[in-house]
Amino acid sequence: MLVAPWWHWPSQTGHGRTSRPALQKYETSDLVNTFLADPQLRLKFLHHVDEVVAITPASSPLGSPIRKPTGVRKLYLDTHRRHYLVTCELHCDATGFPPVTMDQVCQAGFVIRRRLFDVPIEERAASRTMLRRLASAKQRLASAEAELATARLRHTATVHARKLEARREAAASLVAQHQAAVRDWASAIGLRRRLEGWIPQGIDRTPGTPGTHVDMPACPAGGAQGGASPPAPLAGVGRWKAVEELPTDLAEDSFPLRPLIADPTNPGSDAAGATIYYGLVPTGSADVDPNGTARFDDDSTYEIRCFVRRHKAACPRTGPQCHCPITWSDPAESYRLAPHFDLRGTANRPVTVQLPDLNALQSDALTLPPGSTGGVIMKRPQSLMPKAGFPPGGSVGGPEICTFAIPLITIVATFVFMLFLPIVILIFQLWFMLLLKFCIPPEVTPDVSFEAALAAAPPSGVVSAALDAEIDSGFDEMMGGATEPPDPSHPAIPAIPASQVLKSQVSLPERMRLAKMVLSGSVNPVPPADLVFAPHVDRSQAVP
Repeated sequence: MLVAPWWHWPSQTGHGRTSRPALQKYETSDLVNTFLADPQLRLKFLHHVDEVVAITPASSPLGSPIRKPTGVRKLYLDTHRRHYLVTCELHCDATGFPPVTMDQVCQAGFVIRRRLFDVPIEERAASRTMLRRLASAKQRLASAEAELATARLRHTATVHARKLEARREAAASLVAQHQAAVRDWASAIGLRRRLEGWIPQGIDRTPGTPGTHVDMPACPAGGAQGGASPPAPLAGVGRWKAVEELPTDLAEDSFPLRPLIADPTNPGSDAAGATIYYGLVPTGSADVDPNGTARFDDDSTYEIRCFVRRHKAACPRTGPQCHCPITWSDPAESYRLAPHFDLRGTANRPVTVQLPDLNALQSDALTLPPGSTGGVIMKRPQSLMPKAGFPPGGSVGGPEICTFAIPLITIVATFVFMLFLPIVILIFQLWFMLLLKFCIPPEVTPDVSFEAALAAAPPSGVVSAALDAEIDSGFDEMMGGATEPPDPSHPAIPAIPASQVLKSQVSLPERMRLAKMVLSGSVNPVPPADLVFAPHVDRSQAVP
């Protein structure tokens, strides 16, 4: 049996036999070394961050869309600075649930599949209502299981633990009821669910069928039937095709699972006494189908199934292991990929573009010789200017090589962007896009002249109170007179001006709070970071 690693058992079903392979979330691209050093060290999946939401458009341009959770896991992309591993543990379905040694396995991997539903148009409204109810029930169940797992970690009193257990059972019963309602509705309308896997493609080399795309055989060493030449594989080309839940022949494209080797010098290692595998979950791929459609998108729902092959003594360990019996796991939790321009994802990796200083740019341009300021060289096969002696229109000049300084391109691009931004917002009534522009006042740093003036000041370096007050007044005026509201628990303390907040709190979150003062006139609490680590689990809590 392929189940979740033992530290996931308490948070899933409470028992190892009924668990399924688990996903682990990381912020670093060095997640493999992080996992090898501490398999339990991972980020916690948060409902408000790592869950797909169904969005109902706003009824007016100034209205707010309605967001409803769907209960489906959301995986961010590599460009969003989030990475994922799938982990599983191999056991023997026998008394005591003993682990299986790695020498009995000749291949381990996982496949990524997707499920599709063909819902009639007249039944889509009913399906959305039932799915919303099911997602709400699943959210309650997840919350109850999380509270119960936390209580077990803290060794909460038995009475409170029983109440949490009863709450979890009630939520599980509600989920089962909604799932039964969905199944009855699907059976009544004859709804069918298609399971599709990614099948690699090749070119048929049979005479008379040049260039025909065909599925690659399940066993690369098997060749083609009838003595014909096997298809020539096409790198990075495949197609989604209906597959069985538990096939005996693996024709799908698979990803490798690596064994987690326990440190022999550390008897308390999480991998000690267990057979654990892990694999890197791809959130993007260069694979396409014969029509050029990408393999993965942000509209489909995917699931992962892990597998291992039990090695036969008569089979060699080198080459394809096509004839060794295969064991499948239950599917891991379903997930969807975040869009490329997901705001929360792109915010994890901001890009800074430094605009040039016009005064410095002018000074450098006057001192450098002509033609030495180019950072980009453009070679044009013909000039867009008319030849000498020809009337304008229809005639072009000879080849031309031009150099353009990178600051010049940056300035023009910024000017065009700032010019068309309000036009696009006004024409298409996209007022919400104003929230995507967030300007923060720069940090005030003393220039050379100010440093020279301070050098002439007394050794104490104390600036006069009048100058200090003038600076504060100018900063408060720049901030529009915004103030931090008083603490409700201490109404006697007056509001704090922006200049005083800047003096006492200069960290980046506080500077962002100052910028929010300009937008809203008040300071909102800084949202909590989503980099929350999952709690460690003790072996005594793992129930086989």
